[in-house]
Amino acid sequence: MAAIIVLISHVSIFGLYGYEHTLATWPPTRLLWAGHQAVILFFVISGFALYLQFDRMAGIDGRWRKFVLIRVLRLYPPYLGSLLLGLLVLKAPMLLGISVPSGAPVIAHGNLTAETLVGHLLMIIDVDTGAINPPIWTLIFEMRLTLLFPLIHFAIERGGHRSLAVIIAFWIAGVGSFAAYDLHYLPKPDQTIFISIPYTAIYGGYFAVGALVAKHRTLAMAWVSALRKSFLQILLAISIIVFLCGHGYSWPEWVPESLRHIADAFVAVASAFFVAVAIATPAPPKRGLLGFFGAISYSLYLVHQSAVIGTISLFFGRYPAPLLWLISISAAVGLAWLFHVAIERPSHAASRMVRRKIAVGRSMPPASGSQSTG
Repeated sequence: MAAIIVLISHVSIFGLYGYEHTLATWPPTRLLWAGHQAVILFFVISGFALYLQFDRMAGIDGRWRKFVLIRVLRLYPPYLGSLLLGLLVLKAPMLLGISVPSGAPVIAHGNLTAETLVGHLLMIIDVDTGAINPPIWTLIFEMRLTLLFPLIHFAIERGGHRSLAVIIAFWIAGVGSFAAYDLHYLPKPDQTIFISIPYTAIYGGYFAVGALVAKHRTLAMAWVSALRKSFLQILLAISIIVFLCGHGYSWPEWVPESLRHIADAFVAVASAFFVAVAIATPAPPKRGLLGFFGAISYSLYLVHQSAVIGTISLFFGRYPAPLLWLISISAAVGLAWLFHVAIERPSHAASRMVRRKIAVGRSMPPASGSQSTG
């Protein structure tokens, strides 16, 4: 669902802006433009899933290293594939002699340097994500926080109120740094690394929110299940309103960034409630439309902008905006399915295979002749 929201939010580049502002202002259609909030939900879900995965690896020698290996196999091949696809789509007009319509919106500028390419390949350092495939900025933070996640897990699993206070303090420090920039107490640094550190602290807080739900999942499921249906519906309605109103389409134009991060914290809390409700209700069928979009969601997030860029190159200025929306969404879904089958599914299979081997290695008895050091 989060990937679909991001897709619909991004195809708004084709116009209909007066119409779009009306739809983007009021529920329920405002949900279709909640791409920013969907990313926060994605981070909360990631924190939930990573906590469970790291928890299941308890007792494994080199757990941190093996956890990172599994995550790299899961994330990096599709990430790299999306970069290659993005480059192909960006350079296709020049290679095929297709002239891009004048006045067409620019999503990725395509200005490549050796530094930009190396930064993209490394995945964890600050890089000009607008060069090839802008949505990958979330994957860069995802990989960064994968490397740091064992620390988050340790703080959530073994720590009490003090550890929680430390996580909150890191988040406040991140927001506080942006407040200092907004209020001109500190000059905003030119080096992107000094901007990236507070962003990492803030997004790490959202991972921690998901990890907290994972740690207390049994309690959360029991609490949700015990709620009266009418009260649960009220809480869901409040959470949806908070989620929808946690970011505005025109906010970047007039709201200081520090205040936007504070609003994002409420979105993260609403997202945590959605996760708690989801794990307390029967899982949707893996078949059917919901199962299909659930399976291709990662691929859809990675390749949808390439589909939009291709639509711009071929059809911008020839067809009205509603038809461009339809073409882009259809192309993105079809491309995501192909990408899922060709790249993501093998990558996921490799990750599962390594995970199974690690689990088997843990469960095997000591080799004959070995002596216990205990």
